[in-house]
Amino acid sequence: MGVPLRKIRDRVRMRLRDTDSEHPSFTSIEVDQAVCESYLTLQSRLQPPDLYTAGGLTIAAGGDTFQLPATVVQYTGGDGGAEYAGDVRIRLASNGQFLIKQTVEELDAWRQGSPTVHLAIPHNFALWEEKDQDVQGRCWPGARVAEVCDLFVALSADDLRDFVGSGAQNMDDVEVLFSRVAANALVLYVAADLLTRMTDEDLRLRKLNPQVVPLWQREAEVLLYQEAARRHDLEGIGRVQRWVS
Repeated sequence: MGVPLRKIRDRVRMRLRDTDSEHPSFTSIEVDQAVCESYLTLQSRLQPPDLYTAGGLTIAAGGDTFQLPATVVQYTGGDGGAEYAGDVRIRLASNGQFLIKQTVEELDAWRQGSPTVHLAIPHNFALWEEKDQDVQGRCWPGARVAEVCDLFVALSADDLRDFVGSGAQNMDDVEVLFSRVAANALVLYVAADLLTRMTDEDLRLRKLNPQVVPLWQREAEVLLYQEAARRHDLEGIGRVQRWVS
């Protein structure tokens, strides 16, 4: 599920008692900046989300190279820039066969120095990332006919500040792609961060004690752990996490 960024912002303000619109401790832009930065920090500690794309790439007839999509608009609704997190599986649409991932060196060895690309149905592939973060690939053997492929990939989190939308939208329209538990962890994490930046005058005005910062951080850590456990229970094949007395 997704939680609108505006709701995360409002929850942070409520926790900080920063609800005086005429004399706020932080502007909306400052809160949004903190949310975006903390979102990337927390996402980096969780298993990256997966995405399935039917017909995500095509290996051209007579060729053995391809490029993973640089744009994945289904992922965020923003500018769609894709950063791959590592797990990539490629399935041929023609026969349902998954290509086997190899190293670039292994594919080079199979060619045995021949400049001619052997053509058949691909069954192995290798990937590498270029300086501009485009992910290039090569298969073995090359494709005798054009092969449309389905993609199963893990993606790094997008920066919420890269949101583009229709041009008539703003940060209120951004979706934070977190579960309810992870969203609450984000609220606590951001609130603790902002509380450390408040002046003594603001702390007195909001009737806040800076000693609550470690408490909020611990609560955020517990929620983040539970979110990681939820993902593991969902995708793992062992027994789900259980409390034992």
